[in-house]
Amino acid sequence: MSKKIWTTVIIILILVGIVYLLLGLKNNTVEDQGIVVGDNNSLVVGLQNPTSVAVLIREVSLIEPGFIVIHEDLNGQPGKILAVSDLLQPDRYQNISIVMDFEAGETYFAMLHQDNGNGQFNQETDLPAKNMNGQTVMTNFKINDTLFVEGEFDEKG
Repeated sequence: MSKKIWTTVIIILILVGIVYLLLGLKNNTVEDQGIVVGDNNSLVVGLQNPTSVAVLIREVSLIEPGFIVIHEDLNGQPGKILAVSDLLQPDRYQNISIVMDFEAGETYFAMLHQDNGNGQFNQETDLPAKNMNGQTVMTNFKINDTLFVEGEFDEKG
């Protein structure tokens, strides 16, 4: 092979490698944190004020109709259901409030559940939603012990 062909082959391989690396970094940096936003089921919970009457969901994406369900923390796992959002259609949403009683300093779980088609939440038939890796879309979060200043934000996915 001539030097010109080898140079062309090497440049093509480098470009393919760069594209592969960029796509891999895009998927891993966000997903490894449990935060996936876009054309996938995802859920991001921000800081929670102890004086609020609702849990604030910073961002959620659904690819099928579903619900955001708040569970108690049962030894580090989702326990009893405490609150459920209204039915959400496939889309990307920001700043959804879910009214519920909670305790400052306590930990809870937010989880996406897919609607079974009837538009009403049923824990037996509306199963947890999965992300593109097949993992249940959920995150734990803690209600702050103290108030935080407006503008503070801690993403927890």
